[in-house]
Amino acid sequence: MSRKGSISIFVVIIASLLVSSIAQAQSEQPMQGGRRGIGKVFSIGEGQFTMETRQGEQRSILVDDKTQYRTSDGQIRSFDDLQVGQWVVGIARFNQQGQLVARLVIILPDGYDPSQRLGRRARGYVTEVDLKGGSFNLLTLSGEKITFRVAEGTIYLGSVHSLSDLHGGMRAAVGAIKQEDGSLTALVVLVRFPFQWHIGKVTSVDLANNQFTLQTRLGGELSFKVDGNTRFRGSGGAIQSLDDLQPGMPALVAAKEGEGSELAAVLVAAGRRPLP
Repeated sequence: MSRKGSISIFVVIIASLLVSSIAQAQSEQPMQGGRRGIGKVFSIGEGQFTMETRQGEQRSILVDDKTQYRTSDGQIRSFDDLQVGQWVVGIARFNQQGQLVARLVIILPDGYDPSQRLGRRARGYVTEVDLKGGSFNLLTLSGEKITFRVAEGTIYLGSVHSLSDLHGGMRAAVGAIKQEDGSLTALVVLVRFPFQWHIGKVTSVDLANNQFTLQTRLGGELSFKVDGNTRFRGSGGAIQSLDDLQPGMPALVAAKEGEGSELAAVLVAAGRRPLP
């Protein structure tokens, strides 16, 4: 695949990812709504630039010290690297004054062809991470299992910064290109939430040690610690604490890694009807 084709694929992927939660998390000021799009730099001013879309619409974009600048292969750049006539991908949010403030600007090299529309996008749950092999598996929301390789230029957004930050159960959005050998190389990996999500059946409850185990739909059994910050949800308010959990109950668990890589439950949503 040509460099030009890879770049255009990358643009489509970036523009289509859901990044609103990340943009707001990076801003100290509350921001409402947002835009993402592709265009040419029309003019550059003090702390702002104007982008002209493919439809000819011009948008004034502010920048601040939290705006990130990247090239299409992931190299870090700055506002000073912007030039009139460059194609860019912009992800911006509205501030309290109704102005668009850029959160991510990807500078595309000469030769970008905006007419191309290829590539692979997927959303789902990470099921396995192979650090040595430089890849991870994703179970999509439609039930498809996909393996993605990562490269030096792979961009990580949200709560992860590298392949080693990915863990089974994390919900992720991935933008990738297909290589000549049929493999998929991830250009963008976005984890919208810092938690791992697990669905399955409660197999045991240990009140003395404040923990329970879950047999997940992905296979295997996981143990979760609970504490005063763990929230419980259940039909009709029937599940309000660890005391209310029973083996056989279906459950959705949001967790994060605690000390010693143990899983700490942040949210436990359980049903009253036991699973077979």
